[in-house]
Amino acid sequence: MAMPFMDPNELSSIFWDQQKNKKLTSSQPEYAPANKVRATFVMHQSDVQRLKQIVLEKCPKLSRVSTFTVTCAYVWTCLIKSRGASGEDIKENDLEHFMIGADCRSLIAPPLPANYFGNCLVNRIITAKTVELMQESGFIKAAGLIGEVIREKLHNKGGVLNGAEKCLSEIEGLNPERVVGVAGSPKFAVYDMDFGWGKPRKSEVISIDTTGSISLNECRDSKGDLEVGLSLPKVKMESFSAIFASGITEAKDQH
Repeated sequence: MAMPFMDPNELSSIFWDQQKNKKLTSSQPEYAPANKVRATFVMHQSDVQRLKQIVLEKCPKLSRVSTFTVTCAYVWTCLIKSRGASGEDIKENDLEHFMIGADCRSLIAPPLPANYFGNCLVNRIITAKTVELMQESGFIKAAGLIGEVIREKLHNKGGVLNGAEKCLSEIEGLNPERVVGVAGSPKFAVYDMDFGWGKPRKSEVISIDTTGSISLNECRDSKGDLEVGLSLPKVKMESFSAIFASGITEAKDQH
């Protein structure tokens, strides 16, 4: 018999109280904004390794830097820089937020059984000033912050659910125009799925058109590489593409 989930902070009651007080509105179909284009960028394994090496050289106290950390940090800072390059009004002291959802099935006490079917995610928010991420060292700053949150928040002595009672209120207090999230995961192995009519030729996360998130999954054409999906206004996408390619080239020149 599975052990019952321990909920000493009564999170279930707290979340229910927060949700039941929300006013429901009529559901209307959401359509993709007409002023946006969608594109997929590939983070090659060799480029990820160079970015990891740059972070480790600048932050020698870090013992390990993950592929997820450097990929998210690099894309996040390219997005911030592309706003200014595309003519958007930038306020240097604005707060930028990067939100990740982490699978915590094996991290709660006791762990959920292997055959558990459903979501069990905790949100973690990384915050930095716009000016910090637009600087030349912005990528290093972002990688350090993301790595620290993953290391400290998901593996702290207080447990992965420590502070979870504030999660919903914290998210609602953020400026949605300054939030970038992550949809999908390379662990889903979407290109290996076959429901009887063959494996998919292209995987895209439709929700990024309206949420402002990036999508992340394994690459169709080469194992070990990652596909990053974005949905942006055309001018901003062009700026992002140029900044993304330039940064990868600079990393190659350094190593």
